[in-house]
Amino acid sequence: MTNDEEAAEELLQESKQKHRTNTEAAPSQDNEGQNRTEAIKSALLAIEAGDSPENINVRDARLKALLVGLEEAGELPEIAGTLGEVLDTDTDTSDVTQSDVARLLMRVGLQETLPEVYEDATKARRQAVLEQTDDF
Repeated sequence: MTNDEEAAEELLQESKQKHRTNTEAAPSQDNEGQNRTEAIKSALLAIEAGDSPENINVRDARLKALLVGLEEAGELPEIAGTLGEVLDTDTDTSDVTQSDVARLLMRVGLQETLPEVYEDATKARRQAVLEQTDDF
């Protein structure tokens, strides 16, 4: 093996031994150096100002089938309530839509799998709300 191949193999073996719980979190900055929290806050403010759409589009046949099935089975309100409990947030379950459940599912998934990103998003929302608050 050449030195480059040996170095590559060594890096590969090191990465196999690392786990999410024992590695440092990646810096929360994008390629241009903008802080993740600031980027999320800017996006929130743009949405609030009407300069950016608030909807997202996801194409996933299995997820769509799940949501349709849950709606047809009358389970959307119960599932929305459970997801709201996981997020520790009040969830109105009187008129729950597929979109509501999908939104809550994404937030729970984010909270459970990428808690540092979820925290940055929460911090960004707080900062955006404070910036929009009038001092009067």
